[in-house]
Amino acid sequence: PAKKIYLNLLSNQLKKYEEDVISKIDGIAAISYEDEKKYKKLGCKAALETIPFGIDTKSYKSVKKTFDKNNLSFFHLGAMNWKPNLEAVGWLNKDIWPTISKSFPEYKLHLAGKNMPQWIINNSSNSIINHQEVESAIDFMNEFDIMLVPLLSAGGIRVKIIEGMALGKVIISTKIGAEGIDYKDGFNIIIANTVKEFKDKITWLTKNPNKIIEIGSNAKKHIKNKYDNDLISKELVQFYKNL
Repeated sequence: PAKKIYLNLLSNQLKKYEEDVISKIDGIAAISYEDEKKYKKLGCKAALETIPFGIDTKSYKSVKKTFDKNNLSFFHLGAMNWKPNLEAVGWLNKDIWPTISKSFPEYKLHLAGKNMPQWIINNSSNSIINHQEVESAIDFMNEFDIMLVPLLSAGGIRVKIIEGMALGKVIISTKIGAEGIDYKDGFNIIIANTVKEFKDKITWLTKNPNKIIEIGSNAKKHIKNKYDNDLISKELVQFYKNL
């Protein structure tokens, strides 16, 4: 109870500070439409425009792969000192992957990220391989087939999803995980919000392996056309000129 009172006090102080700040600025370039809505809800009267997070797409070189539907590999990559990632990997280890393994015992899940806690490392098995902190995120993502993002809480935008899509990866994410990203479910990303949905979507990909290539290709094109730094820089410059 004491902690709850203290956190509520901090929350109210932070909200007051944010409202004070946005009353003194000329404009906000929000990185997602969800964030733009939140600023409007806070009463922002300044110029407001959504200009998403971008990457240098030329730096993301994908590796062409052939997919064996009987031997697909899955991965999750994220820093474990960020609580939503910790929560997501906990759910992945405890509920999602055991359910998938029952139907597909030959599939492997690869985990990576800095500050990997010992209890997750100890949960490694024949079907869960823990790489801990990796030297190159791009090389790690290129090595495996399908990216799992089972986030249950978050905010802003998931950079790793954008990076994975830029590499032509099929991403299976919760709606919360993909929040802030402009996407089309089943076309350039796959949305799953429950253990059953994760299993069903993976079963669907197993039966339609051509979709792994198709969705990955759509994802790569989408990031190049929407989230490339060259395009976003021009939008930002125009935003500043308008101000």
